[in-house]
Amino acid sequence: MLALLLAIALHLDVQGKGSPTVILESGFGGDSTLWTNLQPEVAKFARVVAYDRAGLGKSAASTEPRTATQIVEELRAALQAANIEPPYVLVGQSSGGASMRVFAAA
Repeated sequence: MLALLLAIALHLDVQGKGSPTVILESGFGGDSTLWTNLQPEVAKFARVVAYDRAGLGKSAASTEPRTATQIVEELRAALQAANIEPPYVLVGQSSGGASMRVFAAA
């Protein structure tokens, strides 16, 4: 399954530097552009990642079901592939909050 996850090209917008890394998760149907105003402000003091879930924005589509667990596994694989290591501060907008809770629990 990991090979399938790595084959999905997720668009990551990484700004700033430092640790922990702030991960920004948009709500249902939203993409990384939701964070256009906030992300540069956070990047002044931390590394911050906004991303497009599979099938949204600049990310490739996935044939996998769009469950919170699947979304989290795809994000985790993308972060690992980009060498973005924990610790993370997880920020979720609307339904993105549910995905961030699943990410934290995993």
